[in-house]
Amino acid sequence: MRRLLKGAAVFLMAFLAACGGDAQKTEIATASSALAASATSAGTYVGCYTDNGTRALPQLLAESGATADSCIAAAKQASLAYAGLQYGGECWAGNTLGISKVTDSQCNMPCSSDKSEACGGSWRNTIYSTVATSPPPPTPTPTPTPGTPTYVGCYTDNGTRALPSLLAESNVTVESCVAAAKQANLAYAGLQDGGECWAGNTLGFSKVNDSQCSTRCWANSAEICGGPWLNSVYSTAATSVAVAVAVAVNPKTATVVAKGSQAFTCSVTGSSDTACTWSVQEGASGGTITSTGVYAAPTNAGTYHVVAKSHADSTQVSTATVAVSAPLTSPPPPSSNPPPSYNLTISISGSGTVLCNGGSCATSYAQGSVLTLVASAASGYTFAAWTGDCAGQSSCSLTMAAGHSVGAQFVTSVAGACNAVQTIIDDMTLAGVQTSNGWDVPPLQEQSPRNAVPWWADHITGWGEVYRDHSLSRDTNTRVEIRNFKVYVRINPTDSWQQIDFTVGVADGGQFYCEDFYVGCSNGTAGPDNVVTWSDGGSAALIPLNENGHVPVYHFWPSDGNVKPIPRISVASGGTTRSIQGVLVVFEARLVVADPSQRDDRSIAKYVASAGADYYGSGTCCAESQYSPQGEIGEGRKKYVSNDWQWFNFSTNSSSELHASPPPLDCIK
Repeated sequence: MRRLLKGAAVFLMAFLAACGGDAQKTEIATASSALAASATSAGTYVGCYTDNGTRALPQLLAESGATADSCIAAAKQASLAYAGLQYGGECWAGNTLGISKVTDSQCNMPCSSDKSEACGGSWRNTIYSTVATSPPPPTPTPTPTPGTPTYVGCYTDNGTRALPSLLAESNVTVESCVAAAKQANLAYAGLQDGGECWAGNTLGFSKVNDSQCSTRCWANSAEICGGPWLNSVYSTAATSVAVAVAVAVNPKTATVVAKGSQAFTCSVTGSSDTACTWSVQEGASGGTITSTGVYAAPTNAGTYHVVAKSHADSTQVSTATVAVSAPLTSPPPPSSNPPPSYNLTISISGSGTVLCNGGSCATSYAQGSVLTLVASAASGYTFAAWTGDCAGQSSCSLTMAAGHSVGAQFVTSVAGACNAVQTIIDDMTLAGVQTSNGWDVPPLQEQSPRNAVPWWADHITGWGEVYRDHSLSRDTNTRVEIRNFKVYVRINPTDSWQQIDFTVGVADGGQFYCEDFYVGCSNGTAGPDNVVTWSDGGSAALIPLNENGHVPVYHFWPSDGNVKPIPRISVASGGTTRSIQGVLVVFEARLVVADPSQRDDRSIAKYVASAGADYYGSGTCCAESQYSPQGEIGEGRKKYVSNDWQWFNFSTNSSSELHASPPPLDCIK
């Protein structure tokens, strides 16, 4: 269903010939050993290296039938430094080695075109340099030379970007990146991930050993261009640049009634020590302030000053001006009608607390009350963003002239499998897996413009699909495990993300199809017991090897009614209108062993997964068939499922929109 409703018939390629027998094992071992000992006439054997779905050698030069000489020649023709043979005949190439080197015996699959040679293995590359020389020397540590920019060091980075200006997305050298930063009047240039150029006026979050910046530049392999989330940082002049510590207090001005309170925050740049000490310039007569920045006004009206001093550099201070108004000279006359009060609703996502004016938040406040809300993350978590009535704001202040609802999002700060804005962008811009079955290769966007909602659409659903790349997958004891299936919409005009309240479970969670809807298949068979297992429990069997010679596909979607209404907002002319300006569907998947008592054959399993979404028209009940019409929103790129948890994404938003308004994912960087 979904995109399959368009299904053009495709023919299934024949099974790969089965491999086995002691004689062939001896042949493989002999080929691998010989390769490790000597170079071919075309290039030098470097070793056996691991690979994964992100591809250490990103250029696919041949899908099958390659030999060492033909693959090296193709890589040399493409001006690439390394050629890698994988899975019996695939040819991959690039300018960096594999993810990690392993023993030569792990590259034990003979080449289909020449069984005297070894062509890697499953997720293993037999790698050659494209010239008959010794392997490249260890990664050099950048050092400055007279007349060149000064190398500062290797610094960490994250999604908030220590160097915030992106000057080039790829293919820079040290010289071109520094020149661009100097042209932009920025103090530092940072090269990251092989060719990105970032710049700014502060260093990275923390300095690490230079050896961690080990990725060679794509444009000049003799230079180092940082690494993943690591910047090789240079000053834009040939002399060292002193990093100035600066402190800023927020808000800069405030008005507080006598004996009232006001929360202040400070930010420190130019140092990893971001702590501040607080004081009142006028002393006790001007009020008091806590170590966390909560100011208590004195009884006397006047103008006072709150001072934030940098802990890293005590000469750096920032001052806020506070106007304290006089208290009422006499109490207001009694009234039989007390002033109204309004409710305050606080919701927490993740782990943390929210304080109101320095104390616990009440459930209601009198009309006119002014509140300053401060979010405090629990151990292992980081405050990510305000939602609700403070969405999009760096600080949250409310005047209780009506009821308010505010959410605080905290995300885990523990290292692990995190979804990332860049991962979402890649899933909507990079080419997907070209399977042996010849199926289409997302990503694709069906609506134009991307975020347009058809006039007839009132409901939405997210979905995913998993199928077995039948001609390449030779497993019998592998299945796919799925978790964290979530659907988000981006709300207009607040530009905030809202999660659609779907749940996914074993019951009624999807159906089993053949990708070409061959009539002999059990199309529409209920899942997921036919295909996958969910991380929250439930039995599951393997994906069938075939269905009357055709490839089985498993589609899954929310179990609680399948489709949900599109959020709406009120309009000035009366009534409501659909309010979304973006759709995001995410889930995680990995390969697991079906029967632990049997052989783990995940290394020869090839399963493909992707995420997508559909619009639906009006409906009156809960069955998807009663919602009509139906139209596909789009689908993210197909990627191979690996042994480790991996995120699969679909989004209608552009790269700039996702960076400007990141979705509230469980763990984002």
